[in-house]
Amino acid sequence: MTSPPILLALSTVAGFVVGLHDGRARTRAYQLTQRNSELERTQTELEETVAELEASNERLERYRRYTDDVLNTIQDIFYVLTDDGTLLRWNRTLEEVTGYSDAEMSSLRLSTVVVDDDQAAVEAAITEGFDTGRVQVNARVRTSDGEYVPYEFTGSTLETPDGEPVIAGVGRDISDRKARERALEESKERYRVLIENFPNGAVALIDDEFRHTIVGGQGFETLDFDADELRGKRIEEVYSPPVLEQLEANFQASLAGESRTFELELQDHMFEFRTIPLTTDDGEVFATLAMSQDITERKVRERELERRERRFEAIFNDPNILVGLLEPDGTVLDINQRAMEYIDTDLADVIGEPFWETPWWGADDGGESASAGSVQAAVEQWTKRAAAGEYVDFEADLAQPNGDEYTLSGYFRPVTNDDGDVVSIIVSDRDVTERKERERELERRAHQQQVVADLGQFALETDDLDDLMDEASRKVADVLDNEYCKVLDLDEKQEQLLLRQGVGWQDGLVGDAAVSATESDSQAAYTLANNHPIVVEDLETETRFNGPDLLRNHGVRSGISTVIGPFNEPWGILGTHDTESHSYTEEDVTFVQTVANVLAEAIERHQYRVELEELIADLEESNVRLEESNRRLEQFAYAASHDLQEPLRMVSSYIQLIERRYGDELDEEGREFLEFAVDGAERMREMITGLLQYSRVETQGGEFEPVDLDGVLADVRDDLQVRTAETGAEITANSLPRVRGDSDQLRQVFQNLLSNSIRYSGDETPRVHVSAERNGTMWTISVADEGVGIAPDDQELIFEIFEGLHVDNEYAGTGIGLAVCERIIERHGGDIWVESIVGEGATFSFTLPAITDAD
Repeated sequence: MTSPPILLALSTVAGFVVGLHDGRARTRAYQLTQRNSELERTQTELEETVAELEASNERLERYRRYTDDVLNTIQDIFYVLTDDGTLLRWNRTLEEVTGYSDAEMSSLRLSTVVVDDDQAAVEAAITEGFDTGRVQVNARVRTSDGEYVPYEFTGSTLETPDGEPVIAGVGRDISDRKARERALEESKERYRVLIENFPNGAVALIDDEFRHTIVGGQGFETLDFDADELRGKRIEEVYSPPVLEQLEANFQASLAGESRTFELELQDHMFEFRTIPLTTDDGEVFATLAMSQDITERKVRERELERRERRFEAIFNDPNILVGLLEPDGTVLDINQRAMEYIDTDLADVIGEPFWETPWWGADDGGESASAGSVQAAVEQWTKRAAAGEYVDFEADLAQPNGDEYTLSGYFRPVTNDDGDVVSIIVSDRDVTERKERERELERRAHQQQVVADLGQFALETDDLDDLMDEASRKVADVLDNEYCKVLDLDEKQEQLLLRQGVGWQDGLVGDAAVSATESDSQAAYTLANNHPIVVEDLETETRFNGPDLLRNHGVRSGISTVIGPFNEPWGILGTHDTESHSYTEEDVTFVQTVANVLAEAIERHQYRVELEELIADLEESNVRLEESNRRLEQFAYAASHDLQEPLRMVSSYIQLIERRYGDELDEEGREFLEFAVDGAERMREMITGLLQYSRVETQGGEFEPVDLDGVLADVRDDLQVRTAETGAEITANSLPRVRGDSDQLRQVFQNLLSNSIRYSGDETPRVHVSAERNGTMWTISVADEGVGIAPDDQELIFEIFEGLHVDNEYAGTGIGLAVCERIIERHGGDIWVESIVGEGATFSFTLPAITDAD
């Protein structure tokens, strides 16, 4: 039992007083001894002093007994120690605890009453106490019955009346506190295990000073805090406002005995905190257990769930979307209002039913029809796939109770919980009927365009019009889903239309049946009379014309017909028909018209091809006759020129003979006449030679081979050395290419052109330049001079035979040279031309084929 504090204080004071009186008595005795001589003089005083001392000692003894009684009533150990640790004073509690007698105590040190393991700590504490003035040490006291009792010794230093330092203090039994500490430590150990292994969060034991005593948990892995660094720190050393304020308020409430749960954002993570007050066995709160879990992912999922819920709510209430909410087994939980508008059933009648057995999927007919049964089976499979976690897209063609057909397109989407288990299925779809109709229309148009393209290609590849017409008839009937199609061929008199090709008609009619092109009530005649396609939606109500027997005998009710070819010169009619009433679109009509145009173009090409083949046959026959005529003409020219050589030589010989024998006898005019005759004979000889050359260009030409034009030009310049020396002519040239040709004939071309440039140089010194330029697969060779030039009107004539270059009859020539050049160049597959300005010169250019890799 713990002594009251007042008793402890009184016992201490009494001891001090007793000690003080003892010191005074000894001092007084000492003085008496010293003053022995004086005592004899002051006997009376001594006796009085002795009496006073005896009275004082009696009072001190009574006070000692009083203080001993006071100290002995204290449950704690009271002690006074000297500087070596010897017990100077003690109370009865120490004797009772240790079992030592009062006499034994007077020779003991305090360290001897504790267990051996604690003696060193006690002695060290006493030594430190004399240095610091205070003592506090825990030690186990050895009891009289051999047990060990934990005590906490505290004390302070004092001085005796003699000035000796002592330590006076008490020792308190702390067995209960130790037991509580052990229990608390055990609790802390349990909490420590929990804390260190706390998943996805952090745990801290916070004492009443808001200090972290135990810290741990996996949550620190995501934070910048180190658990070891937090231990021993107060929360204000770690957190800053407003986090600190929130933590402090909740920890304070927990230390007051209140459990709390709150959320806190820390370092971009969201944590959920729970604070629990921890109590001793007596119910006293000694700490708060703060547990926090990282709920960042949960918050993200919650926000996602909220977003999904808002989205689902928006979708569910969207007037354009049909939405259903199902159990994983397909049981209907809810259907939105938009979906309910498609059936004649109340919502209560479908909730709780398997989704595939609801009226949307044709369940009203009991699932007896093949289409309804297949759709229901598909819906059931889609539901099962979604229940297995699959996102299922679907599209279904359905019908409302009034028979209106529609198309739904959407998905079955599984909704899962945090564990990934499917907890519900959302069915969301839209009515895409209009879109599907547009898509089908686009597909129909694309198909029509592809058919037109295929027919166009087939028309280019085939020469058989009947094959093309048959294919066109089949394609048109197939694309428009009609039973019949026909191609009618208008006869030359434009009175009847022959069923030339078609599909669907009775056997034997194609190629034999005909309809009138002139009868007023004939659809065919009406079509020919209009420059646009004729559309019939229902022949039974048609008022413009009557259907011909061909159509009525086959039960035709609708169709499209249009003219093949120009309106003013039709070739026939393309028509397609069906036994059901139809509403044809503009695209359908355009398709039929386009196919008719393909047929018209094919017929026109066929007719053109026939005419072309006839023309080619005529041309080939004319070419044969022309080649034969040219051959005979060449033979005539060769023979004529050859036969003229002999008479011309005879004339020349006799003229020369006359000049030698009778030249001296002729007057000046006679000699002039004789010179004219000699000159005329020479010119005639040159003309005959040129004519022979012209006629032999094709027949006497050599094989084409690679020719080096630099070499050809060099040979020609050698041949013209005398002429160039006489005239002082300057002939320059760039590097010339190698070409494919006849070297002898090309030499003749250069010879003629260079000779002409020198001859027609005028009064100036002849200057001629030869150059070449590549143009694709051809070389352009140019011979340019600075001579008299050629008038524009003469530039087209100079390449004609016997026209030549005549400039005021000043320059002699045969008129054959340039014609020979043109014929040679044409034989080489090239062209020759001239560019000239009178008085500035002329440039003759011609083209020759370049050398290829094959050469």
